[in-house]
Amino acid sequence: KAATNLFEYSEDFSNSYWSKSGQGSGIAPIVTSNYAISPDGTQNATRVQFDAVGNTNSDRSGLVRNFYFTSGQTYSISCWVKSTDGTSQAIQFRLCGAQVSEEQIATSEWKLYTATFTATVSTTDNFGMQIRGINSVNESDILIYGMQLELSSHATSYIPTNGSAVPRAAETC
Repeated sequence: KAATNLFEYSEDFSNSYWSKSGQGSGIAPIVTSNYAISPDGTQNATRVQFDAVGNTNSDRSGLVRNFYFTSGQTYSISCWVKSTDGTSQAIQFRLCGAQVSEEQIATSEWKLYTATFTATVSTTDNFGMQIRGINSVNESDILIYGMQLELSSHATSYIPTNGSAVPRAAETC
């Protein structure tokens, strides 16, 4: 299937392309590049330390990017995630300004986490990962690699980007 990773920086989360935001009592996440070995076998996994601090819906710590969403279009977001210290760590995906998945739990193993969302309005809003004060825990220390946003009803295999959206042509026999 032909696909495009709409994220312009899918591995460099320290880049200013990615906003590190804290809302309410939340603190902007701490991002450390090249912290650990990623699923591709090289030292390019990023450590992200989220801290929502409070205990309300408006207390948030997020790694996000603004994007123009088109009403009626379906988007899938995916990212490889692993707990930094091997203990269970909570994460959530955010698309079009809303939480689009249940709280997901990162463990000691790399796992591809995904969420799908159909935009109900055409708007510019943010997408990415966050922790909210109402989670089972309000802080999380994780490793991430290969975040991808696609115009698709399901996530496809990873398409690395470094400065622009990158398409992958459909495979042929």
